[in-house]
Amino acid sequence: MALSLFGGFDPLEAWSSSLVPSRMQEMSRMGSTDIKETDTELVFKTDCAGLKSSDVKVQVVDGNCLSISGERQEEKKEDKDTWHRVERNYGSFQRYFRLPDTVDTDKVSARVEHGVLQVTVPKHDKPKTSAVDVKVH
Repeated sequence: MALSLFGGFDPLEAWSSSLVPSRMQEMSRMGSTDIKETDTELVFKTDCAGLKSSDVKVQVVDGNCLSISGERQEEKKEDKDTWHRVERNYGSFQRYFRLPDTVDTDKVSARVEHGVLQVTVPKHDKPKTSAVDVKVH
């Protein structure tokens, strides 16, 4: 069962891996992500072995969607080299996560350390609430 920040419904859980081509499944391992929630923040930890911080892009899109993407360039292969096996994945990955209304997207921080990208999204001190008085005629 997938962890859900959305009250029991996780829109990403509906995607079936059988719909994704096998090469894309291999690349998605590079962007495998764990999500932890504490009292004060959400923490996203994404595998990105072999990537530098300049190879990774983190964005908040449309105010409530966290986008994590990156690309590992294939090493140049010399004609004189004999490769017996090539198992590491190369290429790009992109992941999207819908954020709850309780987070402060203006204070998102990210860092890459030991092949793991950690994105920290702090929660609001107080949940955003608003009320609009509607004049009744």
